[in-house]
Amino acid sequence: MADNYLERKMEAYQARKAGGKAPKRTGVAKTRRVFVTGGAAGIGRAIVKAFRSAGHRVAFCDVDETAGRELALHTGTDFFPLDVTDVAALEQCVQHLFEQWGDLDMVINNVGVGDFQPL
Repeated sequence: MADNYLERKMEAYQARKAGGKAPKRTGVAKTRRVFVTGGAAGIGRAIVKAFRSAGHRVAFCDVDETAGRELALHTGTDFFPLDVTDVAALEQCVQHLFEQWGDLDMVINNVGVGDFQPL
């Protein structure tokens, strides 16, 4: 049996596709504590919204302070404006989450940093 949100959604989708009903879950789902890097736009934004809409506690960081604050306001998540290449700032952010939440269940490293140059 799947124990996470995305696997449950996939099970429900496959059951509907096969013409059956989605498996019924009993009990209370565990609320996860999720931290997403690069969560203010694109795929990161979708990840933040999906986990939050599933009832999980979500924090994210991004360099885009305007988009990050707006998303946090609309979703009830915690936003940290920082650049993940600043190791000290990232460590301070994660430490703050440990102090506030006690632990993290998931860290989704969505941000990508590239130094692209022509061949």
